[in-house]
Amino acid sequence: MYDDIFIFVKVAQAGGYSKASQILEVSQPTLSRRVKELEDRLGVNLVTRTSKNFELTDSGKEFYECFSKHEQNIQNKIHELTQDFQDISGQLRIALHPAIARELISPKIPQFMQKYPKLELTIVYTPNKVDMMVDNYNLAITNLAPRSASSKINQVNTFHLRLYAAPKYIERYGLPTNIEELRIHRIVGQTDFVTSQKLENYEVTNLATGDQFIFNYQASLYSGGMMQVASMATSGDYIIMIWDSLIKDELECGELIPILPEYSFRELPCYLICRQQMLTKPEQALVDFLEECLK
Repeated sequence: MYDDIFIFVKVAQAGGYSKASQILEVSQPTLSRRVKELEDRLGVNLVTRTSKNFELTDSGKEFYECFSKHEQNIQNKIHELTQDFQDISGQLRIALHPAIARELISPKIPQFMQKYPKLELTIVYTPNKVDMMVDNYNLAITNLAPRSASSKINQVNTFHLRLYAAPKYIERYGLPTNIEELRIHRIVGQTDFVTSQKLENYEVTNLATGDQFIFNYQASLYSGGMMQVASMATSGDYIIMIWDSLIKDELECGELIPILPEYSFRELPCYLICRQQMLTKPEQALVDFLEECLK
């Protein structure tokens, strides 16, 4: 119906179907049919069809006066928003945690840059703690909140380290049905983000009940490369521990399936950090984009 109202307003502005057809690049019969459908929905005649000239009825004039103002307001708002996008320029430097950014943020960066073509953006991918002032970051997405009182900090999400395997692994070794059965399975162990030391004790949380306990597991294979560990699972030889934000595509196509999905073996809090409390216009645009990505 809104499309028909738009067509009616354009036909009235053009003074008839012929000129409106040229402006809208739509055939005259189509325009006439759409206006007639609008009249049928409203139950009133908007156009006088007995005259050779295009004329509006009294109802048509009233309807046009009402919606032509709205149409102009919409056009003004579109121009205003477009102008806002064009006015956003400058340089921004941001830090992104690789495990968070890989699936949720990085694929959408080109779309953001197309929206703000005058903006220059530098991205640093790091799992380490960031120093907003020393490293000159405007914004950061990290799992480690800084202690700086001058920074603006907001926890926008929490991700979980979960177990995944390929269907081929289940065929070869069976499906674990509880935590204790994991001890006889082939799991790729994790190493610490910062120290690179292998992890053998995992703080497990049952996400359904909230119960927490320590799970000790000594693996024969350890890896700190979150980006590469998924390929170890797709071969069908191992169960992997990986952040649920990293393997969206593999899950959707069925290459990997969750193992004991009610358990989280580690939490990855996601913080959005701004170097200063008062944001510039470019910084606010980037904050809005990042928050939308991380919903």
